Amino acid sequence: MKFLHFLCFILFSQVFFGQTSNWKIFSGIQVKNSSGILANPWSGSFNNAQVNSIDLNFDGLEDLWVFDRVAQRSIVFRQENKQWIYDYAIEKSLPIITDWLLVEDYDGDGKKDVFTSTSAGIKVLRNVSKGSQIAFEQVANPLKEEGFSGEINLYVASTDIPVIKDIDDDGDVDILAFESAGHVIELHENTSINVLKTKGLRFEKKSGCWGNIVYKDCSSIYLNQGCSIPGVFSLTPKNSPNQTMHSGNALAAFSVNGHYDILMGHVGCENLIHIPNSGTKSEPYFSFVNYQFPGKQPVALPFAATSFADVDFDEQLDALVTPNSSDNLNYQVDFKQSLSFLKQNIGTFDFKQNDFLQSTAIDVGENASPVWFDSDADGDLDLLIGNAMGQVWQYERNTTGFVLTSTDFANFSSLTPGNEIKLSVGDFNQDGINDLLALSQSVFGPQLHVLNPNQNLWQKVIQGDLLPGDQLLWMDTDLDGKLESLILHRSGQVDLVEWQKVGESYQLKVNIANWGDLPNLGLILQSFVLIDELGTGQLTLLGVDKDGNIRKALNENNRWKRVTTDPGLSNRFGKNVLLQTVELNEDGKNDLMLGTSGGGVMLFQNTSESAIFDSKNKLFHLWPNPSAGEFFIRSTDKGTIKILNLQGEIMYQQVDFPKNVSIKIVLNDHFKGVYFVQLLTEIGKVSSEKIIIP
Repeated sequence: MKFLHFLCFILFSQVFFGQTSNWKIFSGIQVKNSSGILANPWSGSFNNAQVNSIDLNFDGLEDLWVFDRVAQRSIVFRQENKQWIYDYAIEKSLPIITDWLLVEDYDGDGKKDVFTSTSAGIKVLRNVSKGSQIAFEQVANPLKEEGFSGEINLYVASTDIPVIKDIDDDGDVDILAFESAGHVIELHENTSINVLKTKGLRFEKKSGCWGNIVYKDCSSIYLNQGCSIPGVFSLTPKNSPNQTMHSGNALAAFSVNGHYDILMGHVGCENLIHIPNSGTKSEPYFSFVNYQFPGKQPVALPFAATSFADVDFDEQLDALVTPNSSDNLNYQVDFKQSLSFLKQNIGTFDFKQNDFLQSTAIDVGENASPVWFDSDADGDLDLLIGNAMGQVWQYERNTTGFVLTSTDFANFSSLTPGNEIKLSVGDFNQDGINDLLALSQSVFGPQLHVLNPNQNLWQKVIQGDLLPGDQLLWMDTDLDGKLESLILHRSGQVDLVEWQKVGESYQLKVNIANWGDLPNLGLILQSFVLIDELGTGQLTLLGVDKDGNIRKALNENNRWKRVTTDPGLSNRFGKNVLLQTVELNEDGKNDLMLGTSGGGVMLFQNTSESAIFDSKNKLFHLWPNPSAGEFFIRSTDKGTIKILNLQGEIMYQQVDFPKNVSIKIVLNDHFKGVYFVQLLTEIGKVSSEKIIIP
């Protein structure tokens, strides 16, 4: 009873005093590829990365705040000993960013502020950090400017990226952005110093055709020919309700000789355009267009967007170029190599690499689907990752960590399986051994393959019940030690199913439709797992919504109840995140693995404390005791569990009892009285405990 009382206190304190974090980022497993040991293997990586330099840990050094437009996720790399080190603690404290990110100190307090997208305009967050506490407060949403008859919205399309710099050299930041048709650049001048006598956010549109630049297409830009070009653009407003709005321009500006040159990418182009400025800041003059930048090795990326930061620590701003799209239409971009580093050398730029920071992480390209599975039959769990391109990557486990051994495990791509590979592990053929399954999407509908472990060959599963967008999941929903099969539909509904073989094909039998009733709880999830977070036999559901926020629910009386997410997991991880349970360090706790849309993997360690975890001097735990016939057993070693009556007769037996898993034992009504529960481990240790069933 003493143990049970302590257990109840731990459970109560976890709920009532739940301010401390039971989860922390984990990076204690080394990963190697052909280039060596990865510096940031578990960062989750990224696809389309807008890079901003800003001091986020208040050490006087500029860190990198990376915003992935595809995932809509912020990622932080702090500067340490002239290296870039992934920092989750800083990342999770940052505000939510939408579509684009720029940081500039608009109020002159020495701290860079945030500019990001909002509906048809700009949202501004002032940096109010103090000491070591990062904080931003909203000061404009949307940002306004002075019009002819009062304040109007300062328009920037959500598909665009503007320039926010002191363009006219008067001491405050101005804004350059394309007008709604996407042909000319407008100057929104900040008049705060002139009018308010202090730095601030007072804007007026001073030029509807800044620089006399008129954009037509990827290889046609008009300079100094007026801003009304027949067939291209007219400064005279069109009142037609059917006027075509532009679909995307990414602007950037950099200064070497005291005035700003322009870099430009367009949604329909794969070149980066450079327009040098031979005038001044206050009077720009553009007379030449370089349609292929840089000259020696031009960028070839769709919808190229450029950021500037000193990433090689030589005190010169380098250029970082990435696609600016919000998706990867027809998989035309290799998202393993989608951030080009152009090194600056006193005004000129030279291509250095196309996978800046991505090369320091696990990165399989796009939409990583990781599982742990013994892929080489050596007795330990390897890391396998499916991706959007129809591949399965293999990282073999060794004594120091993981080593990349294949980007096409068991020749999976030869099956032409389609795209968007989702891996799962479960006993598909019900032979008592977990199988590796790969579900993919193709023009013929969902395809399912299972790995034959004896021959290391994939076999196609003939079935017709899976729908486009379905996910196949395997979880122990009733804590009996066996994995059940679930289907997560695109709608968010979950069905508990059973696979039945009929001839040479398989059919799905739905045992419980709308399992858990999750959508009615507001849990429309793109992925979820069930874990025994405290080892006590109470299931916890951790799921990811469409934006990448982790949601949490507890199972109480066979119903799910939403609760507050643990602070350690409170972060926006982005779109298309997949969750898996793992055990990172053999401490008997369920840990968490995330596959990200950036093609990477993140690990989180369960640091929960409970009487189950803290009491390690027993071979097994048994609770509650006395019991009404349902109780839990948790063993620290594999073995066989027996329940014996007072005469020594075996009344119940379960072989291959797992270690470090709380298993629910359900006895029938004939069990009444005193019994002994006995554990015989694989190495011959024996332990027994009395249980009372009134």
